[in-house]
Amino acid sequence: MLMVLLYGIATFAETGIGIWMFGKMFPRRESVSNSWVARIILWTLLILTTYTMHRAYGKEYIYEKYFFICIYLVIIILNVAVYKYGIFFRIDEKTMKVILFIYISAMLTWQYWVSYLSFLTVILANVYLPFFLIIFYKCDFFQAYLWEVLYLTNLGFMKIVYMFITGLIKERRMYDFVFSKSMHFYSGGVYLILICMVVLCLQKSFRIETWLSEFLKYHKKVLLFGLVSECIVLYLLLTMNWGYVQNKDLIIGLVAVSGIILLLLFVLAYFFAKSIDTEKNILKIRNNIIVKQYEELNENIKKYKCLLHDEKHMLNYIEECIRTGNLEEIQNVIRKNRDKFAEQYYYTGVNVLDNIIAIAKRKMDDANIVFYAEIDVTDIVIEQLDFIILLENLFDNAIESAVKCEKERKIFLNIENVNSVFILKIWNTSCKFPHVKKDRFITDKDDSNVHGWGVESVKSIVNKYNGNIEFKYDETFFEVDIII
Repeated sequence: MLMVLLYGIATFAETGIGIWMFGKMFPRRESVSNSWVARIILWTLLILTTYTMHRAYGKEYIYEKYFFICIYLVIIILNVAVYKYGIFFRIDEKTMKVILFIYISAMLTWQYWVSYLSFLTVILANVYLPFFLIIFYKCDFFQAYLWEVLYLTNLGFMKIVYMFITGLIKERRMYDFVFSKSMHFYSGGVYLILICMVVLCLQKSFRIETWLSEFLKYHKKVLLFGLVSECIVLYLLLTMNWGYVQNKDLIIGLVAVSGIILLLLFVLAYFFAKSIDTEKNILKIRNNIIVKQYEELNENIKKYKCLLHDEKHMLNYIEECIRTGNLEEIQNVIRKNRDKFAEQYYYTGVNVLDNIIAIAKRKMDDANIVFYAEIDVTDIVIEQLDFIILLENLFDNAIESAVKCEKERKIFLNIENVNSVFILKIWNTSCKFPHVKKDRFITDKDDSNVHGWGVESVKSIVNKYNGNIEFKYDETFFEVDIII
């Protein structure tokens, strides 16, 4: 009983860390109701494997088949009801997540009890977890599957080392580790827990989720090739000797695993450096915007001082015209200086927003860009500096795109609060398709290392607040929709 409990704790830790790391790479879904198909598939797999494993390792009862069928139908009906009539069948998302996690962990514990390291389980990626991840996180099945295989494969290498060392010391056969549950020592469960601690330390020290997220989003084919190679090595290590573990097995295993670790460390170091470089470029963009804001502020102060100076002289001149009764001259002075003192501003009630729009409006006036705005906002839900950087980047990109159009130059800004949701939309005319490579917009300027990071800066800010950003475009327009 204690051994089962120990394996259960180890499995919960192993599964939980895998899900936790994935959650750092992909944002949570706002609503799980849209993933009802994945839920039905997951429940089908769980109930089906529960039934088959019960038939294989438990007692058989006459009506058990019909019992499982009834349970399955009830669950399917509930899932469909939640999707179709969510108002009447409210199920707390956290409760559902906990129930599914416990069920999955229990099934994996059962599998570990039957086989300490099942190569078939690695290839199938435990199947349940990719669907679990789809339900609760914004990802596709291929991304979830690749992550699960990557996670299990590298855990498998650590388990292989344990099996070789333990088998050599205790003179055990590889067959016993894989197929005989009587050979599952307490140290096996402890080893699983130690592996989980190592994974946690790696994540905390090297921010693994940062570069793994990029891999899963933009380098799926490369990752798939690496995983196939790792699976082949793991399979060879697992099947090269079903007899008693010998010294040569341990040497081959250590060499292979050490090579894999060195390769992974090289990849980790490369992407860690690349992520730092990306952050540096984004910080440059932020710094440039702050500098621009400071310069604009100085320019506004100078302009304001000039207006005060001119206003004093103009008032003295008008006073003299009134004294002499020259009303026609007063009209001429007012007509000539009306534009100088009547610059159009947008008053939204939010000072930082008013200032950003005023700065952008002057740039648009200089470029003959028509500007429209619909603003109904009482609260900016993100920090002031982040908001300045976000909106300045969006305005700069919109102006840069619109100014290239010869016929029509327009920019439309919409900002509003809907309940507790902050919505921002900016639309501009365009004259060509943007250059997109692996979900990243590539600048057409000469120095791509310096330019083209504005959108990435915007993405990082939206992700910081667990928001959602969407880009819509064709050869005539470009639109950015942000929901936080």
